[in-house]
Amino acid sequence: MNLYTFLMNSSSGKRFILAGLTEIINDRNNFFIIDNRFSNNKEKVSLRDKIKWQNNLFNISSVQNFTKAKLKDYIIVGQNIIDEGVYVREWAPGDKIIMHDGHSNKVKKLLIDNKIPIPYKKNVPIIVNADNSILWIPGIAHSEACSKPLSPFVKISCFYEN
Repeated sequence: MNLYTFLMNSSSGKRFILAGLTEIINDRNNFFIIDNRFSNNKEKVSLRDKIKWQNNLFNISSVQNFTKAKLKDYIIVGQNIIDEGVYVREWAPGDKIIMHDGHSNKVKKLLIDNKIPIPYKKNVPIIVNADNSILWIPGIAHSEACSKPLSPFVKISCFYEN
């Protein structure tokens, strides 16, 4: 298939390799040119206060009371979870999050439902514990693991920076 045919006829989610690691992605009839030489966030990074990951800034602070975030812009976990290790990483195919009702949701479906464009999916922070279980996807979902934390409480906030 040539580039013209791709641009005129491709469906959402299709990719066209331009050269080497450069590709064009069709996402809901928006075309993105991606240089994959710079996408190397495969490793999880230990989450600590004031850490910047991609364009996200994380703050960690102690709090006295547990309050559930309705907008999913922060989570409160027990200090024990922090002590065991909390990390930020990019989305990976097959990721699932256990929701408050005990059912699991595929992260891929949550990203689609929240209309996150394909090229931006790798920039969505996924917060995991030491066992690599997803605790939180900022702005999108909390896991069941965050529903009843043990005291003392720690609040993790995420702010998007341009």
